[in-house]
Amino acid sequence: MFSYFYKELKMDKQKVKLLERCYTMILSINATFMRLELKNFNP
Repeated sequence: MFSYFYKELKMDKQKVKLLERCYTMILSINATFMRLELKNFNP
């Protein structure tokens, strides 16, 4: 029972890591787009 719970916890940790990676990627992409828009706005 406990080992099963531990396995589930491990999976959740991996999912969280993956989500964090995706989130940081999205944030960086948004930041670059905002910079590009600002550059286009103020040539």
